[in-house]
Amino acid sequence: KHPAVRLLPPPGGSNRIAFREETQEDVEPRHQADAKWHDGRQFALPSHIPTYSKEQLREWGYPEYDPAYDNPLWLKEQWKKEYADPRENANFFLDQKDPEFWNNVARKPYAKAMIRSEQHWNGRKNVWLQQFENVLDFNVNRELIADALDDCAVETKRLVQPILKHRITEVFLKQVIRDSEKLGVPFAQLLEAEANRSTLCDFRNRIDREGDRG
Repeated sequence: KHPAVRLLPPPGGSNRIAFREETQEDVEPRHQADAKWHDGRQFALPSHIPTYSKEQLREWGYPEYDPAYDNPLWLKEQWKKEYADPRENANFFLDQKDPEFWNNVARKPYAKAMIRSEQHWNGRKNVWLQQFENVLDFNVNRELIADALDDCAVETKRLVQPILKHRITEVFLKQVIRDSEKLGVPFAQLLEAEANRSTLCDFRNRIDREGDRG
């Protein structure tokens, strides 16, 4: 798994975690699939369910739903009803191979809540992974740029260093590195060419004048 995934809330989203008012720290995220509540006939309550506060889940944008869906006892009774009463279970007389079986499962209110939370969790995961990749890419670029600047004149280093933290400077210098490799021209020589040096001076003047807004 990607290293950033372990930093996310549990894969099932809020439907796989129990609400409570107070906060709790050092809780290990755990997928509900690891908690064997039932095997089709026998029911057993999980020994531990990861818990997050309502405020945390609301802040993370998880969809809200009936709190009963987080209650193992309620789920246990609901599943018992579905196994015993066809009025409670549209799949009572259907086999899993039937085309409508899984459609019926997805129509159950608690299943809809699970699906919505799962979709939200996947969305958050994708955002986190993209941010993580951006950070890795940024770190690699910073190393490449730092190594390339070692060969530049002291004046060029003094011009670049104060604005190196800005994204526009990073993108520009990375492009100069690519051009240097493509043209077979030393990076320092290409960066100190009149056009590129003028661009760096424009960056420096604007950032010095307007700060981060520049």
